[in-house]
Amino acid sequence: MSAKPPHVQWLCSDEPATWQAPCVEVGPCVKKRDVRDVVNRWRWLWLVSLYVILRPSNAGAQVPKQFWVSGTADWLATEPLTYELEVENKTNPETLEVTPAIEYTVVAWADLVAQLDFKSQVDAGTTPVLRLGVRFHILSRLLMGNASSGDAAHEKPPRQRIAVNTLIRFEKENSTWRLRDRFQLSYPINRQRTTDDGAIFWIGDSELFMPLERAPGEARVSNVRLRTGLAYRQSFAWQYQALYVWNGMRNAGAGPLVPQSWAISLRVLRQF
Repeated sequence: MSAKPPHVQWLCSDEPATWQAPCVEVGPCVKKRDVRDVVNRWRWLWLVSLYVILRPSNAGAQVPKQFWVSGTADWLATEPLTYELEVENKTNPETLEVTPAIEYTVVAWADLVAQLDFKSQVDAGTTPVLRLGVRFHILSRLLMGNASSGDAAHEKPPRQRIAVNTLIRFEKENSTWRLRDRFQLSYPINRQRTTDDGAIFWIGDSELFMPLERAPGEARVSNVRLRTGLAYRQSFAWQYQALYVWNGMRNAGAGPLVPQSWAISLRVLRQF
C-alpha cells in the first residue's frame, strides 16, 4: 500500500485491533466535543469566574450575601406570542416574587414585554410592580412559521453564534417610575447556537436603574446590576442556569457606586 498523503487521515477505531473493512480516505476528522473537552478548553474561564466570586473584598463583611432560586415556565402559544410565569425566592431578606408576563414579537428584531411582579417580603406585605418595555435583538433572529401550537418550531433562534439583546423597561413601584436598561450577551461553547440541544453557553449582562424623577444634581443612574454565569440547554423543554449577581447602588445622589449585595442565582427554565 502506498504511503498515506500528509493531508489525509484514516477513519479508525479506538477498539483493539480486529479485522475491519478497508479504510476510507477522508479529510481531517471532526470530533464532537464532550463535557471534558469543554472543561479543558475553557478552564481559564472557570478560574477567572471563581476568582471574581471568591476573591477577598475590603467591604465584603458589610455586603449582604444572598441565594436566589427561580423556576420559569414559558408557553410558546403562537409564533409571535409567549406567555411566561416566573417564581423566584431570595434570601437575606426572605423575598418571594411571582411574575406573570406576556411577550409579543412585532418584528424579528423586537418584542413587546409586559410584566406584573408580585413581591412579598417578610414583615413588608405584598407589593405589585408593573413593567412595560421592549426587547431589541441586535442580531435579528430566525422566525419559523407554520408550526402547531406549543411546537418547538415557535422558538426564535439567533442568526449568529453570539446572541445580543437589549431590554428596556419602564417600571412602576408604588408611585415611583424608573427606567431599566439591560444589555445581554450569550455565547455557546460547544454548539453553533444557544438554542441547540446540549448547548453549554456563557451568559453575561449589565443593567442600569434610572429614576425618572430625581433631585437637581443627582446622578442619572442610581443602581447597577451585573450578572455572569453558565447555562446548559438539555432540550427544547429544559434549560438550567447558574449565575453570579452583583448589585451596586449610590449612597448619595451623586456619589460613587458601592456594593449593595451579591448573590448566587440558580434558575430552571421550562418551555412548552
